[in-house]
Amino acid sequence: MSEKITIKRLGPIEEASVEIKPLTVLVGEQASGKSLVAQVAFFFKSLKGLIARYFNEQLVEKEHWHEIIIKQMLDQLRGVPFGYFSNGTAQLRYETDAVEWSVKVYRSNRAVNLNNALKRSMDGWVQEWRENKETLGREEILSNVVYGKTGAP
Repeated sequence: MSEKITIKRLGPIEEASVEIKPLTVLVGEQASGKSLVAQVAFFFKSLKGLIARYFNEQLVEKEHWHEIIIKQMLDQLRGVPFGYFSNGTAQLRYETDAVEWSVKVYRSNRAVNLNNALKRSMDGWVQEWRENKETLGREEILSNVVYGKTGAP
């Protein structure tokens, strides 16, 4: 399965595409964006498990819940609002043979915008958790990163 992350206008990164392999090594000068690439890769590869940490019925009943939860997760990646790292509008894209998710992060208001494919995946996970609470496994975070699972429906 092929996996690729594309980042545009984020921190020192104007545009970068990285194929994710069983061993992906990021090499570059200090402050060139290696950590941002690694954090974005972790975010996408661990997305289902990360969302499981935030899941509750009250949250997913809110309007724009998808954006609320993704913004919270991105803000926690670096410990400050993720939008601070955007150069205008940053774009994060994750592509596999099965999914193509994208997130836009706006510097002006630090809001996020998700594509419909990502929202559909999130809706599917929520439906799965509602039908069977035992599937709401928080252990997926580490296994997704280590074993390369996407958690895509």
